[in-house]
Amino acid sequence: MTAADMQSLLKQPFDYVWDNSSKGAVGAGKAVIDSAKEWNSKLLTYVSSAGIYQPNDVFPMPETTPIKESAGQVQYEKYAIESGLPFVSFRPQYIYGEKSNKWDYLDWYFDRLVRGETLPIPAPGTQKVSLTNSADVASLLASVLNDEAAAVEQTFFNCGTDEL
Repeated sequence: MTAADMQSLLKQPFDYVWDNSSKGAVGAGKAVIDSAKEWNSKLLTYVSSAGIYQPNDVFPMPETTPIKESAGQVQYEKYAIESGLPFVSFRPQYIYGEKSNKWDYLDWYFDRLVRGETLPIPAPGTQKVSLTNSADVASLLASVLNDEAAAVEQTFFNCGTDEL
């Protein structure tokens, strides 16, 4: 898909663009960025992934944690920034809940929890993970409209916490 294809389908420009499905700056992902640029959009908001970070023992991970340069989401973020668009990227770890795309394996864990069954966790069992409800992610994505300039200045936002 190209930007021309996308614009032909959508039939109108958009001031605000949210992309929660692209995995790189190719195909539809590139078309989203190119369209937002051509439309002179006020803001492009992207749902990236905490999976782009290089492994380390710091938790919660700061936004300054080194990233995997080869990750498709990193390529998307770089292309969006290089395009000169006002850009914000959220990096959630695991999203669960209504309309999430990871329900098939996360629900397996929740099902075991509510039935009081054990959870198999690889040794040594010290891995940390952050689960974020889809409604909370939606709220985070909408929050950029509260202060667009501040959001663009920060650019990258981790979506996790070490608190319960």
